[in-house]
Order: sequence, then structure tokens, then C-alpha cells
Amino acid sequence: MFDRLSALQRSLVAAFAGFLFYGAWAFAINFAYGQASALKAAAVQGSYSFVLTLSMTLVLEAIFKFMSHFFNQRWLIDWTTVLAGCALVFSGSWIVNVMAGTPEIFKTVILGYVVGGFYCAVYVRGLARASKGAHE
Repeated sequence: MFDRLSALQRSLVAAFAGFLFYGAWAFAINFAYGQASALKAAAVQGSYSFVLTLSMTLVLEAIFKFMSHFFNQRWLIDWTTVLAGCALVFSGSWIVNVMAGTPEIFKTVILGYVVGGFYCAVYVRGLARASKGAHE
């Protein structure tokens, strides 16, 4: 299925999945404070996750396409895409926390970096499988 969708379609599917997963998580965690609070938390977290996932996925798609023209070896394409994508997106998170004056930036962002890094690696693996044979 991954290879039958366009880059935008893949990105939107991933973003909607992020919205649903993190929105549901926020709803469940905040339900004890009432349905209105839970819905608000779900909307905020779900929307944030949608935007972040969509942005990250579109960045990965663009970098993967660029690296596919730049390198001939699959592992170089895959790992430079993951590293460049993570560096670009994660630096934005770091800068926002610096600007906000977050006292414990590393502890604040590390979980998102681990989950985001895993997501990047899995997504790029899907891109590699979808374009299998092009550079092997």
C-alpha cells in the first residue's frame, strides 16, 4: 500500500494517525478532569501531533528524493535521510525550548527525539521498500 500512495497522501495518512493516537492518549489521560477538559486536551495534542507528523513526513519525503539522486547505495540514502530529517526537525524543537527558557531542555525533548527518531527510521524504511530496486 505504501508504494501506491503519493508523498502527500502518505504524509496525510501518517499525520491523521498521529492525530488519532495522540489525541486519544490526551483524552484518556485528561478524562478524570471532565469531558470538556479531555476534549480540549485531545484537540490540542492531536492537532499538534498532526502538524508535527505532517511536517516531519514531508521533510523525510523531500530529503529521501534528494538523497536518491545524490547517492547510489541504499544504506547511504536511508541513513542520510534519517539523520538529516531528524537534525532538521529536532533542531526546531530545541530552538523553541531555548526561546521559551525551558530549564531542562534535554530531559524535556529526549522522549520526543527517541520516538521521532524511531518514526523516521521506520518511515524511511517504508520509502526504501516502496522504491526497491531503484538503487540496489
